[in-house]
Amino acid sequence: MEGWSRLPRQMVFKGEHCPLDVNLHKLDAPCQPHAHDFLEIAVIFGGGGVHRTIRGDLPVSRGDAFILWPQSWHAFLDCRGLEVYNCCVGPELLRRELAWLREDPVAGCIFGDDSHAEAEIVHVKLTEDDAEIARGHFEALLGLSEDSAFHRVERLGHLLLLLGLLARRFVAEAIAGRPKQHPAVSRVVQLLRAEADRDWTLRELAGEVALEPSYLVRLCKAQLGLPPMAYLARLRLERAAHLLLRTDLSITQIAAEVGWPDPNYFCRRFRAYFGLPPTLYRKQLASGGADRGPHP
Repeated sequence: MEGWSRLPRQMVFKGEHCPLDVNLHKLDAPCQPHAHDFLEIAVIFGGGGVHRTIRGDLPVSRGDAFILWPQSWHAFLDCRGLEVYNCCVGPELLRRELAWLREDPVAGCIFGDDSHAEAEIVHVKLTEDDAEIARGHFEALLGLSEDSAFHRVERLGHLLLLLGLLARRFVAEAIAGRPKQHPAVSRVVQLLRAEADRDWTLRELAGEVALEPSYLVRLCKAQLGLPPMAYLARLRLERAAHLLLRTDLSITQIAAEVGWPDPNYFCRRFRAYFGLPPTLYRKQLASGGADRGPHP
């Protein structure tokens, strides 16, 4: 992939009283892949396009909403009048004023485990009513001055209401839209996440859940969208991307850490999944890059 860049906080936040920045973007051209060291909330209010993240490509339209945690990356492609409101939140707010949200029974659901990359992107589909409520919070935030302590309470209030709306929708979708997972699939996911670096074989996994390998493959494809070994590979690649951005480990060390001790094989798998080698991924997304147009 071309055009990777990193958006530094000094290009986003105008003041330090309450580091929140809100913008409305209207896109007919691609917004190239970029990463940042702050949280971003992005909600689609019109048009269409494709949202690309570490999880792949997702067609988007009105009501699609995303929370992208610090160090994650994304892009908008094939934009056709795409209308995106985004709200960028300084990480110091997450550590201070918003730290209690991790313990909240509803809002805590969108605060994933910070140790793994697979928890860094949240996606929900807002109802029409919820989309209009969200737009109201974005417009209110846009109308309040960032570079002033005078509106700090109001800005935090609208941010909390927006996060609460997204969290409630996330919980509602989890309750209504997800079929009960087969116990064997749940156990396989648990095993692979706990020991992604282990030299698993399909037969070994099947033995752990007392199923025939072919039946386990069918179950996982039906409920995870991938056979178990492909799920393991995706898990390793996502964790490798996480380590590239958040540690100084060498490529060889990261390859071994995620379960591929041959760094050449690891590099081939990484490039096939992300479209660029791990060294370039780290250079362009972790250490900076030129600004390349709008960054919703």
